[in-house]
Amino acid sequence: MARRMERVNEVVKQQIALIIERELNDPRLKNTIIDITRVKTTPDLKYAKVYVSIMGDETTRSEILKVLEKAKGFMRKSIALILTARTAPELVFVLDDSIDNYMHIEKILKEINNE
Repeated sequence: MARRMERVNEVVKQQIALIIERELNDPRLKNTIIDITRVKTTPDLKYAKVYVSIMGDETTRSEILKVLEKAKGFMRKSIALILTARTAPELVFVLDDSIDNYMHIEKILKEINNE
């Protein structure tokens, strides 16, 4: 069962990345780096939490999350065509700020080394 969930998570992750890259034509997405860091699907396949890393300031992040929220029905429909399950999971986008945390820690370590 765990391997099946891993495969479903990977398929959802890849499909969302492809849709963002190739099919969404919102101009706000063109100049922004967006990375789907991971996907966690519930065992019943009803929900998929999609962790998204967005490079940019807070305003850019909130705008991109709005775009993704608006397009999640389209993404869910595309995912349903690929998955062999009865239903496609409802997508829940979550901002993943682990890269920002890493950069902040890196900055602090550099400051310590310079002293």
